[in-house]
Amino acid sequence: MLNLIGSGLGLLRLGEWKTAALLFSVSLVSLLFFSFGPLVPFAILILVGLVGIGSVVAAMWLSWRTSRTLPSSYPRYSRWYAIVGVALVVAVTNFLLTENRRYRSFYTPAESMAPTLPKNDRFIAFMGHMGPLQRGDLVLVQTPRNEIYVKRVAAIPGDRFAMREGSVVLNGSVVPQRAVGMDQVRELLGIGSAQKLREQFPEERSSHEIYDLGFSPGDDFEETTISNGFVLLLGDNRDRSADSRFPVEVGGLSGPVAIADIVGRPVYQSWGSSRPLGTKLFD
Repeated sequence: MLNLIGSGLGLLRLGEWKTAALLFSVSLVSLLFFSFGPLVPFAILILVGLVGIGSVVAAMWLSWRTSRTLPSSYPRYSRWYAIVGVALVVAVTNFLLTENRRYRSFYTPAESMAPTLPKNDRFIAFMGHMGPLQRGDLVLVQTPRNEIYVKRVAAIPGDRFAMREGSVVLNGSVVPQRAVGMDQVRELLGIGSAQKLREQFPEERSSHEIYDLGFSPGDDFEETTISNGFVLLLGDNRDRSADSRFPVEVGGLSGPVAIADIVGRPVYQSWGSSRPLGTKLFD
């Protein structure tokens, strides 16, 4: 039980402080990586996680094996008050590192980013700097209501952005959309149909898919110029997304958002997602 609080605490209770220190150090390095580590391939992310979990499992097994031959007396660092003190330090450290971790798991509670991220999809985000934002990047934005939305960058500083009959107009040119099929989507009154379109913003690394459900109030948007330090965000489910086209009063972002409010980037699909575990969400 002590090892579940902190890897090696059980061994410390049994007087095995050297082994306890080693296993706790391994666990701490794993936590430090998830709090301060750089963006890495998914395989390395999984490996670091398994190392951290492995340190806890090893501590539990070694504690069980050691406890079969209990010593007649324990050193001072193994007594209950020392264990409580160390456990408190471990708990506070774990809390601080977990609350500020660089990698975080999210899920999409709504359908605003379908078909890229359907409702209830899960993904791992990198909560840190990944270089300059480009058109087409998926981002996490802190909203005026202190919520976190996942959206796609449609326009960057200096761009002139507008929408005309459901099509994005960037710097006076319409971004082409190509029909690629139809999907069934859940509506308020049952199952409906959505046309799936493929589009690619200028200089976007690869194309992405969007949904068109027909006419909606967001199909037309007056041209606006994106100021320095701001980006304009859209959802891929264009007719079901509260984004930069809509005011805060209806859940939108009320125009371009400050780059300073971009708090992370979706990077990998997680368990229970529409794509295989570890699928990249960035280029």
